[in-house]
Order: sequence, then C-alpha cells, then structure tokens
Amino acid sequence: MIDTEIKPDYTGPPIKFECLQCGRCCRDILIDALGSLKGPYLSKEEAELFPPDTVSPSIGRGHDIDNITVTRYQINQAHCPHLIEDNQCQIYDKRPLVCRRFPLMWSSGKITNIAHGDDCKFISRKESELGYHLYFYFRKHQFVCPSCWVAHDKEMRLIKLHGIDTAMSRMNMYSYDLWHRRWNLIDEMLTS
Repeated sequence: MIDTEIKPDYTGPPIKFECLQCGRCCRDILIDALGSLKGPYLSKEEAELFPPDTVSPSIGRGHDIDNITVTRYQINQAHCPHLIEDNQCQIYDKRPLVCRRFPLMWSSGKITNIAHGDDCKFISRKESELGYHLYFYFRKHQFVCPSCWVAHDKEMRLIKLHGIDTAMSRMNMYSYDLWHRRWNLIDEMLTS
C-alpha cells in the first residue's frame, strides 16, 4: 500500500533519476491550470520545431486584449507529435527545455517538485519501492539529475525575466486557454 499523504519536504536518501524511455512524459501532456487548458511551454524557437497546427500561443503581453504580443507558445495536442515508435523522440537533440527538465516540475526558490508516477515509469517504480508517493519538494542533492536541473534552472530564469520585463513595461500578462481558444488576463485568473 502506498502512503498518499502530501509531505512538505523530502528527507530520504538521494534519488538518482534514470529515464526508462516509457514515453509517459510525452503523452497526456495537456493540464487544467486555474480552469484553463494548457500545454507544455515553448519558446518561439522551440515552437518552430513543431508542425504549425500542433502549436498555439500560451503567454502574451500587451496593454489590452486586442494588442497582445505572444511571448511563449504551447503544444496544443494531448500527445507530443515528435514521439515515435519505441518511445523515441524525433527531435531529441533539439528538444525543448520543458522536455529536458522532466521530471522536474515547478519551483519555489531552490526547491522543486517532481512529476507524478502516472507521468513517469521511473517515479512510479521508486514510489512502489519506497511505499509512498513522492509528493515532496526536492533540492538538487536530493533528486540527482544534473542535466534536468540545468534545463530547469534555465527555464525558471527565463520565466522570471519575462515577468520582470512585463512588469517594467507596465503591460498586462495574458494566458491563452486551449479549451475556449481565447486569451485571459492572468491577474483575473489568479483572483477568481
């Protein structure tokens, strides 16, 4: 039986990540975020690696909803179009930061949480081995995956810089909802 209690911080032995090439991270990749359907973030350059019909805007900024400049894109399909037979990636050497950082998810300072076992066979096996879900915040020495942390840190810096730049320009930030195919003001999403 796996303990499902959410724990605030991981205190067990270091976990060394090993990708088992299960392909779970590339399937069912759309999520409900604050009542909006979202796909994995892509930069403009990363978005160009995908067929145009598989990419939509994600984050934009502007003074009003009629004048938005797209600053981040997102995959708009449930499964990555670059996942091929044997769970291989067609663009592995050029894959986006969001893929390179997996299974690391969102951060709060120097800690981050990791993907759920449903999204990663390695994590699922580790949870079974330990007897509890890995619903923790991890530090770099606790979840060992150097290349994941490099990509994670780079993406977090880019997101932070985007927020600072938008605030300094006194523009609004908008999020594109894949369900309704429309822009939403981020401040309104956070307060509703």
